[in-house]
Amino acid sequence: MKKDINWINWAKLYGMILVYIYHTSFYLNIPSTGYALYEPFFVNIFFFVSGYLLFSRQLSAPVAEKPARAWAEGEGRTMLTNIICRIAIPTVIFSMINYFPKKILRGQEIDAWTFLHDTLLGGSLWFTCALTVVELLFLLLLLSRVRDALFYFAAAMFIAFAGYSMEQGGVTINGSQAVPWCYQKGMIAMLYMASGALFWKIEHHADRIFRGMRWLLPLSLYLLLLYILSAYSKGFCESFIINISGVLTLVYISKRTRPLKLADWIGRNTIGLYFLSGAVPNVLAMAYTKAFGT
Repeated sequence: MKKDINWINWAKLYGMILVYIYHTSFYLNIPSTGYALYEPFFVNIFFFVSGYLLFSRQLSAPVAEKPARAWAEGEGRTMLTNIICRIAIPTVIFSMINYFPKKILRGQEIDAWTFLHDTLLGGSLWFTCALTVVELLFLLLLLSRVRDALFYFAAAMFIAFAGYSMEQGGVTINGSQAVPWCYQKGMIAMLYMASGALFWKIEHHADRIFRGMRWLLPLSLYLLLLYILSAYSKGFCESFIINISGVLTLVYISKRTRPLKLADWIGRNTIGLYFLSGAVPNVLAMAYTKAFGT
């Protein structure tokens, strides 16, 4: 398992670096370097890894062998506690801390609705809000006690398509697609968590296929798809194919790396670093603008 943890930590490291690059470019109001190349996977990799870790435990003995009631009282309760205490509550707290400085720095109006929207309704920190929704939905699905990863992938495909349709159709609540808790993005993200579950099941076979220099195959496929589809409007299936090929490319790049303490540290502190991924680039961008006047 140590080898698996190493590639997971490296995938998180790469993903987090790209998140900070994107946010810094956004606050500097300049084109993000290479954004078109990494946009399909730099956030989806986190959902993919979360699915890999979740299902590698939940679909393995002895956890997978527990009946619904015993699972709900043990693993299910623990999973719910982790979702609430490690993701949802920190999201609300950080949103509240971040709300007033963000509004003041951007010169935006402060009112009760935007405060409620950005904090308790989860309208600002979309990734952790979506992650909360995804894990709650899988918590419900795991009550079925089905042990086949394909079941969760099929269910996620259906739910993700529903979320995609609502997002494309402009479904809103009080004029916002982000509330409650970026649920549409969460529904779509289920597909990438379920893909992580499928990868866990076939990882040994995939590693044999992509060993040696054959890890360049997913990279070549990804670049080819980017080139072919760049001129077309991408729908649900096209987006998933190109996104998951990008995710697999990053996975096999990560699998070729050696252990690094920085990667291990980032792997253990991903959520905290995400919370800072807006504030830190914003401060850096303001300091740069003040120093260089651009």
